[in-house]
Amino acid sequence: MNRWQQAIPRRNGRRKTRSNVFEVFYGLALIGFLLAVLFQARGVYQVRWPELLILAFIGCLSIYGQLLSLRREAAIHFGSFLFCYLFMSAAPIVQLGADNDVVFHMESWSLLAALNALAFTLIGLFSIYRMKPPDERSLSARGFSPASVNYVFLFVVTLMAALIAIVLFRNVLFTNRDEFAAAADEVFGDQTISLIARFLLLSTPFFGALIGLRTSISNRKGIWIILFSFVMLLALIINNPLVHPRYQLAGLTFFAIDYIFYGRKTKFLALFLIAGVLIAPVLQTFRHEDGSTGEDLEESSLVGAPLLSMDYDAFRMSCYTMLTVERDGISWGSNLLGAGLFFVPRAVWSSKPLPTAWVIYETADHSADLGTNNLSTPLMAEGYYAFGWIGALAIAFIYWWGISKVTLLSRRDPDSWMFLLRSLFAGLVLIFLRGTLTVGVSAVAGQFAALAIPGFLIRHRFDSSNRYLPRSRVAQN
Repeated sequence: MNRWQQAIPRRNGRRKTRSNVFEVFYGLALIGFLLAVLFQARGVYQVRWPELLILAFIGCLSIYGQLLSLRREAAIHFGSFLFCYLFMSAAPIVQLGADNDVVFHMESWSLLAALNALAFTLIGLFSIYRMKPPDERSLSARGFSPASVNYVFLFVVTLMAALIAIVLFRNVLFTNRDEFAAAADEVFGDQTISLIARFLLLSTPFFGALIGLRTSISNRKGIWIILFSFVMLLALIINNPLVHPRYQLAGLTFFAIDYIFYGRKTKFLALFLIAGVLIAPVLQTFRHEDGSTGEDLEESSLVGAPLLSMDYDAFRMSCYTMLTVERDGISWGSNLLGAGLFFVPRAVWSSKPLPTAWVIYETADHSADLGTNNLSTPLMAEGYYAFGWIGALAIAFIYWWGISKVTLLSRRDPDSWMFLLRSLFAGLVLIFLRGTLTVGVSAVAGQFAALAIPGFLIRHRFDSSNRYLPRSRVAQN
């Protein structure tokens, strides 16, 4: 055995040690925060201990699920368990402790919502526990061969999209979210068209530059590394935090981490997720022209006070969803159908179901001063609203089975469409699970449409006779 072969076990041993240290500190930090908010909530008058204990148990299961996901290099699972920890454990404990909604004292809705979240988390833990760690060979950093890449075509299309976006939005690129959205709607004349156009014009340059960068780095093409770096700079200008929602920016960032590192840096993804949660309240100041956050600061002295904001209202809305079902009955799947066919205009489908959040607003607005119908209805609540407990359990099984399948298939080839989908969903998982489902589905579909353009270009090229050739045939030639 030569010295290089002898060095491999030592490097692997050091890497494993660093990994274990990170997992220990990360797990302890999550446990510490959970204990802090639980201790804080215990002293509230008429505190509901069954809910608190179930929510704390969900937090513990979610921590274990996150640690397993780190070891399995399963980015989508990690984001899913982080959702369970933040939105279905820590945030509701803080909200129960602050006693900030009357729904927590209405019959047993908070208990039933906690049980629904617990079932969702348990099913997820079962799915990640059964998943095997990836084979190192399946995570080898492979890239498109130089013969199969048309750098010119990819660069031109990506650059043109970035320049068009800069020209169209040049006056509002560094203002605030409200002003930017209003300017976009004015440019395109229709809110639906405006949303689709923004997905394509703003996300396509980012995806194209990132795909071009990873490919040119893999093939050691220095000039293309420089050119795609320039396009990435333009993409960052038009996707700046002043005018874009935090979850959208987080989605692009997490996609970049999972994609550029071939799905092998889930711990790095964890660090960025933590950083994103910490700086999220700061970015909220760019939402309105006056720089206000729109949140009540009376409870700012509480541990986890940012979790009292409407951004983390998923558990509360899950309670109101169950209250709505009790009063009006289940939707018999119409909410799922409406979300799946989000792209059909209401002018064509006059009886198109409303987004679930709009329906829940009619119930919740009688008890809470919401101010907007842009609410959260988490995935497990969407399932319950569709078919009751059968729907809640079924949608949990389908979700966890689906992301497990995507993760396993993505390991076969880091240049495949499945790997692109895996990286994309790793960034959008918090949006998708938080809901409302119509928003989550449209976000995934819109971002995938923006990703499909550079994803298609990187796989295909034209030969000298202008005949269209897929990548496999070019490689054979």
